[in-house]
Amino acid sequence: MSSLLSVCTLLTLPAIAAGFPSPLIRPQTNQAVPGPAALSVPPSPTQVSSPAQIRSQREVSLHDHPLSDLFSDFPPSGRLDGEYTLRLHWHELVQFLSSPSRSSSPPQSPPDEVHEQEVNVVLSGAAPPFPPRRPQGHSGKHRAHHFPSNRPQNPQLVISNEWLGSQNPPVAHSRHPAGSIYEPGTYPTPDLLPSPISKFAILSEPATYISEEIQQALDLLGPRSTLYLPPRTRWTVNATIHLHPHQEIATLGYPDDEEEIAWLEADESCTGHLLSAANTPGARIRNVGFDGGMEKFGPSRSSLAIVHLGHAQGVNQVIDRCTIRHPRGWSSLQVYDGAENVRVTNNRVGPAGYDETVMGRGHWADGISYAGQNGLVAGNIVTDSTDGAIVLFGAPGTLVTSNTVIVRTRMNSGAINMVDHLPYHGNYNGTTVIHNTVRMEGSYLNIAFAQGPSTWWLPKSNQPQAYNRGAVVRLNLLTAAPNTTSAVGYGYAVSDVQEWTCTDNEVSPNVVFKGDLARLSHEPRVASLPPGPFVRSPSRADSGPKQSVLQEEFVEGPVRRLLAIRPGEPSYRTFLPGQLTLALGESLTLKRVKLSFDHDGELRLSSHGDAGEALLWEAGCRNRVGLRQDSKLVFDARGNLGIVSADGHTLCSLTPQLEQGVPDLLLEVSSERPHLFLASSTSGSVYWSPMGYEVGHQWEIREGAFVSLMNPRSRTVFLSGINPLGQFVVLRSVGTAVVPATLPWPVSSDKWLVEWKSHEVEEGKLDPGSYIFFQDDGNLVTYSGTTNAATWATATDDRSSLVTGLRWTLDSNSGLVIACTSRDDSVAWSKMLNAVPSQPILYSFPDADSLVKDLASFILKAQFEAIDKRGRFTLALSGGSLPKMLNGLIGNEQVEWEKWHIFFADERVVRLDHPDSNYKLCHDELFSKIPQIPKKNIHAINVKHIVHKGLHDKKSEISQDGSLKSPKHGKATPEEIDAFLDTLSDDLLEEVSEDYEEQLIQEFAMKDSARFPVFDLIMLGMGPDGHTASLFPGHPLLSEEERWVAWIADSPKPPPKRITFTYSVINHAAKVAFVASGAGKQDMLQAILDRPEEGLPSSRVKPKSPGAVYWFVDDAAAAKTQYGKTQFKL
Repeated sequence: MSSLLSVCTLLTLPAIAAGFPSPLIRPQTNQAVPGPAALSVPPSPTQVSSPAQIRSQREVSLHDHPLSDLFSDFPPSGRLDGEYTLRLHWHELVQFLSSPSRSSSPPQSPPDEVHEQEVNVVLSGAAPPFPPRRPQGHSGKHRAHHFPSNRPQNPQLVISNEWLGSQNPPVAHSRHPAGSIYEPGTYPTPDLLPSPISKFAILSEPATYISEEIQQALDLLGPRSTLYLPPRTRWTVNATIHLHPHQEIATLGYPDDEEEIAWLEADESCTGHLLSAANTPGARIRNVGFDGGMEKFGPSRSSLAIVHLGHAQGVNQVIDRCTIRHPRGWSSLQVYDGAENVRVTNNRVGPAGYDETVMGRGHWADGISYAGQNGLVAGNIVTDSTDGAIVLFGAPGTLVTSNTVIVRTRMNSGAINMVDHLPYHGNYNGTTVIHNTVRMEGSYLNIAFAQGPSTWWLPKSNQPQAYNRGAVVRLNLLTAAPNTTSAVGYGYAVSDVQEWTCTDNEVSPNVVFKGDLARLSHEPRVASLPPGPFVRSPSRADSGPKQSVLQEEFVEGPVRRLLAIRPGEPSYRTFLPGQLTLALGESLTLKRVKLSFDHDGELRLSSHGDAGEALLWEAGCRNRVGLRQDSKLVFDARGNLGIVSADGHTLCSLTPQLEQGVPDLLLEVSSERPHLFLASSTSGSVYWSPMGYEVGHQWEIREGAFVSLMNPRSRTVFLSGINPLGQFVVLRSVGTAVVPATLPWPVSSDKWLVEWKSHEVEEGKLDPGSYIFFQDDGNLVTYSGTTNAATWATATDDRSSLVTGLRWTLDSNSGLVIACTSRDDSVAWSKMLNAVPSQPILYSFPDADSLVKDLASFILKAQFEAIDKRGRFTLALSGGSLPKMLNGLIGNEQVEWEKWHIFFADERVVRLDHPDSNYKLCHDELFSKIPQIPKKNIHAINVKHIVHKGLHDKKSEISQDGSLKSPKHGKATPEEIDAFLDTLSDDLLEEVSEDYEEQLIQEFAMKDSARFPVFDLIMLGMGPDGHTASLFPGHPLLSEEERWVAWIADSPKPPPKRITFTYSVINHAAKVAFVASGAGKQDMLQAILDRPEEGLPSSRVKPKSPGAVYWFVDDAAAAKTQYGKTQFKL
């Protein structure tokens, strides 16, 4: 009888199917890489000594290979997955199974005629069970990444006789602690022999060291070949290098040291891949360095991943022991979806990209971007990849193990990411992330293991919920180097997953968790749990048969868009009902604010910083009856915030009464506006925000959700949201209200009044699913849920690319103001509801000289405020006696004339040198005395083109000085021009106003992002009939709401043809100042200030909050008015 123990695989091994030399036969002698010959054929595999005939290359004698050695060489890529046949001599099987380390009770001997027993064994395990006895790892510089380990170096195969004949072997449990089993660069790859695939060439002494030489050599060799690059050579890549099927590129001798390998370095012109094996089966890349050129040339939006593998035909590919760093594009190594069995092993990857602290908004880049199926990512070390170190795009069936991620000098968004829903629509079945290590060595990491889409992004509320499903995340380790200053936002974060396993993972005690999510604090739907090692979001779909298995350390709560966390102290805190309690004298301190329950019983919110503390808000609870030392501020289990006594009696209720059934309440305290609010984390409704509410781009609420503000004194409540008809509406409560869970509609008139609707719709025509969205272009838009078409908009996009905020505030008169605002807080669109405009401020001076002096001080202050905010001062002037009142500015060295931009609130349509011209009046009194004002900053009307156009049939032309001259008659006289302008048609008059409005658009809409221009100061006079600018009593222009500049052809005061600012411009100014003096103004000033209900044009100047109107008059003009005077002070 033969004493042969042979093993024959029943599974076609990928390496053999690809035509590689069998990895199962260890040669008796080392096969060195051939010498400098150009082409060669590798020797035949050496046969294993055996007294019996070897029937197949996949049969190996037990006498020549101990069983552990046999299996250490067996699996391609180090995996031991598949079905094998053990063909055993019976006595040897009995001896093997009866050994002390095996199960006892050997089976009974079979009949003598049975000489061999065939046993089907299915070997399966996520971690490789047998490292080679002498692993071939990286050497040289790579040893700096060595991590001491007490893990066993030779785990033993466990075979019990219970497997015999079994189709379902028992589940194996890891014998290793959490973290990488193999040190970086030592993952077993026994099939990767130090020999060529078949024919080969050595690219030595080329004419030039450029990529074209490499490509020509690869093309010459063709499929099933190896091209060797000489060690220590550097090659400039001008265009992407492409491999052929079953072709290998490697450094001669397969060295590990970064100084020994050959380097492929991108030229600035190379924005594609440096090397691509897309749709190339069997391609191998080994022991080669790649530099994408980021350090030399900077980022490039058009650049692609440095190395590109995969696609549908990209099967059985290998990249092993390579160094890949400095991508100019989005990734260092990309494995495209559709690929099968792509093995990424023992590579050094990174650095990749720069974070925002180094480069503006940052240039974020992945280390390994993997979307293949049934592949392997193992033994790699990824250092300082700023986006994701290892990003799995589904990658179903892929094993990710023994990788080490280092966060050292650059902020890293994610270590191992499993957040992408595409391209496999959430299919992570068989994706196994096990025994990996993430090590903090100095910088910041947002999320170590991000699992599920909304851990990374904020899901759109108008899209179906996306879930990732089926992965296993086990026995991974998040650790930190001793005495490191690094910190982590979140360790293991899970949200929106199904059939997911995340167990047995560990975090070292020295890992610090902290960070700031301030950029998300403005919207409740993106509120998240504070930083921590294990966070998970409750998933209502994650139940029943789709139940996930998560380890018990997980803390449950909102987990959304954790990518936005940044290093630093927290700027906000979120509390669920029952989680916040402050005793008298206690406070909650955040990055820039402090919420304190002071000893006088007052709840205060204060800002703090280098300049000390400043009060932002107080609740008005001080000295309440019944306050005692044991009173507390409590956010109770029902969602009410208030001060309660020790016996539970409410002494002061801060939040409105809420209807039962309000879902997922949270209370947020934030360093950013809004500083304090109560909201739903699911619907996005805001139920209380005492300091107003503010959101940024991409804010949206769906039908039924709303923003609620309450007047703390009257407890009147405003609700603004979208109703079932698709309208953006504002409701006001009748008396004290119970805030509902959803927007009430239709309204009950005894509870709510409709204050405003965005647009009219057909009564009773429902539009389910409608929503309102604040777009990136600054436009607030309502969208139909039926057609998804826009139904209404604020139109703040066409002239206002810089509109950044949407704000709700209660003004000083307890009215609601909704406004689209720019970065400098100027208002691009607003709606004021149930509010009284700010009252005029009257300054009266004993004489004209003191008026002129203090008016100059007022203008200077407005100038300083404007230049500090925007670097320029915008001013509009009228005519009359006003220009003379500005003489106090002439010669004042504090005036920054070069930063002034001057317009005219109204102008007569005459020549600029005409006595009736406001421009001429201002020029004579002011501009001519101040040469520092650039001429281009003085914006006068333009009548030249109108005169030219009107007289075009006479073949006239305009001279450089603006006068008209004719070939027949010579230079036109001023009288001829005046006669033409006096008879100007309405069409041409409208062109003059449109031209001036275009000047406003160029100055304001292109810079300030405003639907209407927001002047820093508009200075007006008051006519004897109460008119201002060219807005006259009883004229239709008083009702103009859309135009910025309007024309008038029938002015009651000559000249009749004029252009003028409308109230839409005047009432959007930050400041409006009227100037009037002399006894002749007494009666009209009295009418305007004492009887505003008469609606005279000057009394209609009511700047929108926070704008204000000021009157600068002398005592003679103010002699009759009973309006209260204010002492002037800056």
